Amino acid sequence: MEGIGGVILGTLIYGTAKVLGYRWWCGVGLTWLRPELSADAIRRRSWELGMIRLLIGFGVGIPMAALHAMVLELTGVQALAYLLVYVPIRWFEWGLIVPLMPAGKLSWGQLWCGQHRTERQWRLYGIAVSCALDVVFLVGVLNGIRGMGRIFC
Repeated sequence: MEGIGGVILGTLIYGTAKVLGYRWWCGVGLTWLRPELSADAIRRRSWELGMIRLLIGFGVGIPMAALHAMVLELTGVQALAYLLVYVPIRWFEWGLIVPLMPAGKLSWGQLWCGQHRTERQWRLYGIAVSCALDVVFLVGVLNGIRGMGRIFC
């Protein structure tokens, strides 16, 4: 699918996959990191955090795609460029979500390194979730949805 319709369709498909995946993973994070919250509070807050994570990814996605292109030019290896750019930036992005969870406050050092093992594990798995959601982008491109653009991180 080409033209503006393809761009809109691709963006809707990819954005929907991202927000659903992020919402789910934020729910897991709230369960792990804020177990005192009720199921209703977790469900409600996970939607908010999932949307915030999508917006963070949108804000970072375009500059990150440019950085990825530069690193790809230097390395010549797509997978290496992807890992060198996307993994560390996604670590930071997921770290931005932690202080937005109830009772969460982080220093700059904790933002980069995490507060404790469970949080670091949640952030690491969050990177895997983000990367897995990129499969939606790849499948769309491979199936001719030309509008699938790398605008979300």
